[in-house]
Amino acid sequence: MISQDTIRNIINAARIEDVISDFVTLKKRGANYLGLCPFHDEKTASFTVSPAKGIYKCFGCGRAGDVVRFVMENDQQTYPEALRFLAGKYNIEIEETGYSKVDKEEESLKESLFLINSFAKDYFEDQLWNDEKGRAVALSYMLERGFDEKTIKHFNIGYNPEVWDAFSKTAIEKGYKKELLEKSGLTILKEDRVIDRFRSRVIFPIHNLSGRVIGFGGRSLKQDSKMAKYVNSPESEVYSKSFQLYGLYFAKKSIVKEDACLVVEGYTDVVSLFQSGVENAVAPLGTSLTQDQVKLIRRYSQNVVLLFDGDEAGAKASVRAIDMVLEEGMNVKIVIFPQGEDPDSYSKNHSDDALKDFIANNQQDFIAYRLEAGDNAWKGDPVKKAEMMKEILLSISKVPDHLLRSFLVKDLSQRTELSEQSAIYELNRLRRAHLKQSLNKKDQELQPPPTQFQQSQKQQDEQVDRNSERKEEKIIELLFKYGSSKLHLQIPKEEGEDEVMEISVSDYIIGELERDSIEFRNERFKRVYEFFTQQNNEDREVSQRDLLENEDEEIRNFSYDFSLNRYTLSENWENMYHILTQSEESDLKKSIDRAIYGLRLSEVMERLDEFEVRMKDAEADELQELMRKQKILSDAKSALAKKLGMTLT
Repeated sequence: MISQDTIRNIINAARIEDVISDFVTLKKRGANYLGLCPFHDEKTASFTVSPAKGIYKCFGCGRAGDVVRFVMENDQQTYPEALRFLAGKYNIEIEETGYSKVDKEEESLKESLFLINSFAKDYFEDQLWNDEKGRAVALSYMLERGFDEKTIKHFNIGYNPEVWDAFSKTAIEKGYKKELLEKSGLTILKEDRVIDRFRSRVIFPIHNLSGRVIGFGGRSLKQDSKMAKYVNSPESEVYSKSFQLYGLYFAKKSIVKEDACLVVEGYTDVVSLFQSGVENAVAPLGTSLTQDQVKLIRRYSQNVVLLFDGDEAGAKASVRAIDMVLEEGMNVKIVIFPQGEDPDSYSKNHSDDALKDFIANNQQDFIAYRLEAGDNAWKGDPVKKAEMMKEILLSISKVPDHLLRSFLVKDLSQRTELSEQSAIYELNRLRRAHLKQSLNKKDQELQPPPTQFQQSQKQQDEQVDRNSERKEEKIIELLFKYGSSKLHLQIPKEEGEDEVMEISVSDYIIGELERDSIEFRNERFKRVYEFFTQQNNEDREVSQRDLLENEDEEIRNFSYDFSLNRYTLSENWENMYHILTQSEESDLKKSIDRAIYGLRLSEVMERLDEFEVRMKDAEADELQELMRKQKILSDAKSALAKKLGMTLT
């Protein structure tokens, strides 16, 4: 296990904005950074990173935590693995403590698969560079294809021998279990036999966003029509091809720098472009581009350039990809290579500068690309022209931005002599049909709506709950931000000058609430309040760090919320600790008193409601006592309302 000293060194060294910017494009916003949340689908940035506090918070989905938590959640890593990743990033030497049998048994399946994939990567690389046959067969093949040694090593490309079980037997000898090798997809089990999935192939490791190997692609070196040219890892606990992109780990920084992501079709296209100095290219993993992969790209750039072969298959792939990019509100350009060429071959047959110039000078918008497809065969045929217009308008209908849709329709109309009115009519028809389809699907997923009475009653109950919760929340906010600050209270004396008593904000609030026996109703707020009262009873001051690093996950999450909450008290108070100036103290005292009065008022009004119910069925003697208590509560209600500047009936 990793020692506590090492953990502290890692957390102290890791800059949260530095780590997260490897996975999310962040923009400075005041003291914090803002970006698109990596944990849910959003088009408006709500993911906030605070370098000062060392935490992140998404105001869309609610995810929050520190730098270790981010690595764990973003890349599905265990706590130790997240620490190891950060230690590697900041060149921190890890000090290990005793590793018990229990610790080993608690290793997750995912972590085991990561370890197996790492071993496999090293094995395949060793076979390529150090095995005589590997060098003669696989390395010579790669060099003949024009890949240099530096590029091959950069992408960790390797080789698995032609022997049926070369890798699997070696892995078993090293202590890896057959069952786990099968789960990783590297080994196929047939009765008592183990068979390598990637035998006699050049191996392309697939990395996740943090650089860990999650799967493999294998390119056959045999000229055998019965053997698939490419074989890819099957889905596993750590690998889902629809949610990953080949080369993104190596390309993400360049994508941000260039503010564009080039999407190509295969592994070798990515590698060849990288070798030619075009480092912002990625590829789907053995399938067409998926919506989830487009969303993954959107973390780094709003601009996608599709680089496809000039054949029919490339044209079909581009149409599907165009619509997915547009639907995400992103910009798309298309580059079509000459017939018989692809990014790999073009980069080998031309200089680096010629390749870059070709990509830069041959980018088309999707309307021009679709109109020029098929050598403009639609121009002389009204039926084909109508079909082409409908297909392009269908793509435009996917664009979420109304203004951009309007400009695109106008652009299409000017290029094709299609009347703008007709184009708008057809576009609206397509959007209505799409909306109707979406609503029907949503209706099927929803439960029957509540009756009008149920809905009205629910709204009333929720309104009462919200009112109470807001007041409880304000108390917790004051405790969280200013609990250790000091107030100076004037204590009247019968004779002589008033006495000035210094008291902490937490002492003052807790004392006032305990005096009236007020209890929190919201379980989350109650939990945090009880933590404050426990620390207060033990005469301990609660720091923000005590809350942000609390063992109780509920308290931690609550603290993240408040640390980055958009709706906080005056920013002038943000850094107040211990002793306040006179004006600040006065303002804070008023805020505290208003919060306490508000909570007291909620309590009084709730008790009055209870008395009204009880008085309906009360006997004469009991009724008289209830009326007396009701009068006391009504007077208290009026007094509190007056203090709050409210008029209540």
